[in-house]
Amino acid sequence: MIRQKDKYKIISNERFYLTYHKYWNRILLERTSGTRTSLILDCGCGIATTCKLLAEDHDSVFGFDLRFDALKSAPGENNNIKIITSDAHAIGFKDESFDIVICKGTLHHLAEPHKAIKEIYRILKKEGTLLISEPCRDNFIWRNIGLIYTKYSKHFDSRHRLFYAGELMEMLSQNGFKIQKTRYLGIIAFPLCALAYLFPVMKFIPFNDYVTRVLIKIDEKIIRALFIKKFHWHIIIRSQKS
Repeated sequence: MIRQKDKYKIISNERFYLTYHKYWNRILLERTSGTRTSLILDCGCGIATTCKLLAEDHDSVFGFDLRFDALKSAPGENNNIKIITSDAHAIGFKDESFDIVICKGTLHHLAEPHKAIKEIYRILKKEGTLLISEPCRDNFIWRNIGLIYTKYSKHFDSRHRLFYAGELMEMLSQNGFKIQKTRYLGIIAFPLCALAYLFPVMKFIPFNDYVTRVLIKIDEKIIRALFIKKFHWHIIIRSQKS
């Protein structure tokens, strides 16, 4: 049986998968005050797909994950990327170390997300930016599909939870962050591309990189529609250390 980290590693080399994550990163970082020299931390980096993509445009990218088996599949250290083993509840960096922290689908895996947010607040510089992208279960259909999936999938256990958008924003506000912007992400392309390690349909579609780019454009069009955008997969929240 192929383990989860190996599924990530196999799919992370696919062009369509990287194309979607580049788009996802661009959406996360849009309109931030970050520059090429900004110090960026990927919280819960896994096999460091996001770190590798961020390093294309930034000189100092850091990542950490608690799962050492996942980090073994991450790239070796280079001038742009530094990877460590650490716990999000007790992050192994000094106070006010980073300009930007990214939590890309990490919080719902944590036993104490509030504690992790406090740690992120600690390691962010004054007026630093926290970018969160989390599965959002405001929609009745996705909420119930998500509940079934997290209950029966080996990828989750009893500590995992699903967030409402209001819960996330309240958690940030309670821990000293000022909400700057929210944005929805993913209608059609997200399950086919971002979740390809779970549902590897796109891998077998001809010209899948091109198809991914088309699906992204379709998503960008339809997510503006008031009714359809309620069926988004993720919510992105940009907040600032206040």
